[in-house]
Amino acid sequence: MEVQVNTLTPEMFLELYPSVGWEPPCITQVKKALENTIATFTAYDNGQAVGMVRLIGDGGLGGEFRTD
Repeated sequence: MEVQVNTLTPEMFLELYPSVGWEPPCITQVKKALENTIATFTAYDNGQAVGMVRLIGDGGLGGEFRTD
C-alpha cells in the first residue's frame, strides 16, 4: 500500500466514490471541490487507487479531513 499526495483526479474520485455505496456527484461538482481542496491523499494498492481523503479548510485557522 502506498499513499500519494495530490494525485487524485476527478475521474479517480468518481470511480472511488460509489465503492462505499454513495451516489456520486456530477463531474462539475467534483472538479470545483478538488480545485478548492488544500490537499488530497490517495491510497494505492498495486498501482490501483483504493481510497481517498481530502484536506479542506478555511485557509486560516481550521482544517478538516474529508473522506467524501
